Amino acid sequence: MKNLIYHLSRIFFYGFCLFAGLLTFGCVLALFENAEIIDWTFINFESNEVANMKLLIFELALFSLRIELQFGMILLFILLALYFYAYYFFTLKDFFNLFVKEKVFEDVSIDKLQTFNKLNYYAGFVFLGRAIYTFVNKDQLDGELVIIGAIHFVIALLLYYYTDLVRKGLKIQNENDLTI
Repeated sequence: MKNLIYHLSRIFFYGFCLFAGLLTFGCVLALFENAEIIDWTFINFESNEVANMKLLIFELALFSLRIELQFGMILLFILLALYFYAYYFFTLKDFFNLFVKEKVFEDVSIDKLQTFNKLNYYAGFVFLGRAIYTFVNKDQLDGELVIIGAIHFVIALLLYYYTDLVRKGLKIQNENDLTI
């Protein structure tokens, strides 16, 4: 079961990276399309006069797929979030790898756990900060952002305790190695 979870996390990580890479490639092509350097049939732009924004539309007729994204700075934030979560899933994959390995109590394991813990804190602060920003500016609380931020903080708290447990196990293992 541990191996299955580890391999599923690897597949999910590589699939997520593939999606992020393809979206980045599509956005670069869209920049060329917007500058009228090239003309691609599957990349279109539509103007939304009501919201005063430009929509980037990827249409793949082969798969009957239509993806609409707001073109501009929001697209940059979407790509940054995708790459943050690509790194997040990379560290998640390493976290699940700790359960598969024979020797868990190592300094490398503690470093990987601390990195994954920090990423959860960062994500929690970003989501809760965005929820507070939305509440202050629009007088409405976005419950989804609060829940996602809270989930990241709970994961970070559990990881903190697990990291402390591994650190104490490493200390006991090192003490036992010295007595032998």
